[in-house]
This record gives sequence, structure tokens and C-alpha cells, in this order.
Amino acid sequence: INSLIKSGAILMSHAPAVRFEFDDNRMTGVRLRDGNILHAHWYVSAIPPTQLTPLLPERWLTRYAYFQHIVDLNNLPCTQIHVQSTAILPTPRHILLNSGPFPWITCMPSSGDRHVIARLATLHDRAVADAEQQVSSVLRSLNLLGTENRLTSFSQQETKSAILSLAPGAKVRRPIQQSPVSNLLLAGAWTDTGWPANLESAIVSGERCAEIIMEHGSARV
Repeated sequence: INSLIKSGAILMSHAPAVRFEFDDNRMTGVRLRDGNILHAHWYVSAIPPTQLTPLLPERWLTRYAYFQHIVDLNNLPCTQIHVQSTAILPTPRHILLNSGPFPWITCMPSSGDRHVIARLATLHDRAVADAEQQVSSVLRSLNLLGTENRLTSFSQQETKSAILSLAPGAKVRRPIQQSPVSNLLLAGAWTDTGWPANLESAIVSGERCAEIIMEHGSARV
């Protein structure tokens, strides 16, 4: 976010989009709830598929299989857990786990004392009885919570659609970043990157969008 601001980007909060404006095969703007329309040469959508499809014109949904496949993608409900501990973390880490209730853990140091701030997720069919104890055990096994450390905060949030379902057939429905609309790109962990729907996938999708824009000689988005 700081890099965007230094580059002259304007960040708008509490101004959700309600519709994509278009002319034939190009986007011409993004209409906001307050009635204003944002204009650009390129548009990069980095929102989940469940939030994207309501913004699309019906013409695109019926004309392009690309967008029809997005409608068929399913997200799974999960429990997101946010914790902090007194352990020290030098650099951010993203950890993929092979077993247990948590498929991944994202950790970052706090800005002041560099204590661990971690985010975990667990699918509803892997729910655990004592989540706080389970999280502590996992963090200790990864040397992110020593015997002399403790959790200083713990919170859970139920999310209806947070993790992309990778059921059979999902792979071919994940869209590439370049949409059939010439100046609309899609970014996000759920897009087709060759990675599971995780943090690495989100980073790869963003890099590919940037490459496409730069290849066409315009960085105005």
C-alpha cells in the first residue's frame, strides 16, 4: 500500500463498485455506489469470484465461456484464526502444512516489537475442539512459540466463502489473467497460476497482470 501511495495512486475506501461500464469489447469505467465512475486504460480486478460476477454485464456472461466458468467455481466456508504471541519474528513467513487441521499459516512481525502476528485457516470439515490449544501446538512445532512465550491474543471469524474448492473440474474453470475483454485483467489466488489457491498464487497472478500491462506500453490503471 505504501508503494502505491508513493507512486501517486489514490486509495478509496468505503466506495464499493456496483457495475462495470463497457463499450463492445472494452471496459470504459467502474461505477461506484455513490454514482461516480472511475476511468482508466486498464482495469485489474482483484476480488473473489463471488464478488466479481455480479459486476459483469449480462452480455459478457452469456457470450464468453471464460466468465461462465467463473460462475461455476465454488468457495468453501472456513474459520479464520488471528493470533499474536510474544515470540520474535525477523521476517514474514508463509508456511504450507502437509497434515493437521490448518492447511497454511501466514506470519508477519509486528511493526514495533516484531512479535509474531499469525493468520491460520481451517475448513469446517476439519474443525477442532480446542482451536487455541491446537494453534499453540502448531506454532511451537514451527519454533514460532517457545516454551517461554505465550499467545497474547486469539480470535476466530467464520467466513462463508474463503477458500477455493479444488474439487474435480475446478482446474479448468480457473481463469487466466487476461480476460476476453481487452483491457480487463483478473488477479487473485483463485485464478489460473499453476499454484493452489494460496498466497504464492495471488503473487504470481499480480505479477502476470503487471507484465501484460507493461507489454502493451501503458502503466496507467
